[in-house]
This record gives sequence, C-alpha cells and structure tokens, in this order.
Amino acid sequence: MKTYELVTVIDTNLSGPDIKAASESAQQLLNKYGKILDTDEIGLMPTAYPIAGQDQAYYVSYHTEMDGDQIDELKSELRLIKWIAKFTIFGMGTNESFLKMWELTKRREELSPKVEEEQEEEQEESEEEESQE
Repeated sequence: MKTYELVTVIDTNLSGPDIKAASESAQQLLNKYGKILDTDEIGLMPTAYPIAGQDQAYYVSYHTEMDGDQIDELKSELRLIKWIAKFTIFGMGTNESFLKMWELTKRREELSPKVEEEQEEEQEESEEEESQE
C-alpha cells in the first residue's frame, strides 16, 4: 500500500452541519478504499481562483493509505459528492511526511526571518559591486 494526501475543497455555501457531512462522506470513501492515517481540517481559506463562483472555500486534508489501483475508483466516487467543489490527490514518497497547516505556518514563520536576512545580504553585496564599478 502507498500513502496519499487527499485535499478536498468544500463548497462555502454550506452551513456547519453540511460541511461536516461532506467531510464525513469523504472519510467514508477513504475508509472504503484504504485507511485514514491523519486528518487536517484546515478550515476556511481563500482560493487561488474562483471555484463555483466563490473566492474562498473550506479545506480538509487527509493522509491516507491505499492501493494505487483504487485511485481512479475513489476519484469517480468523490466526483459524486455534490458538496465537494474540487479535490486533488497527491502520492507521497517514502521520505515525505504529512504536515498539518499549523505546522506549515510555523515553519514558514521560522524561515521567514532567515530568508529576509539572506535577501538583505544579497542586496548589500549587489550595491557594493555597483559602487565599485
């Protein structure tokens, strides 16, 4: 069995109980084809582009384990869940780990000062080179 990450984009026109029902429908399918290792209810976030006329959606991500030959069947059944506006499935390598949104945010915040510092150093070096010419 291989591990995958399924990210679902749930229609924001739904109320709280309907969002939960959409998430539970996805969970039932994942359990039908394999097993859920972890779940991250990311919540309401802006979308990169409008989806079903909405510029934000409710995201839920699942870390799952299943046979690769069942992915197409899973996709077909996910398309039948009317509340799931969009979804994507990523195959995960053996060295990859499932990171929850709060973990990604924390890592980004930790790296941000380092990146800014490196950019400032590069800018200073560039200015020094220009002044020497």
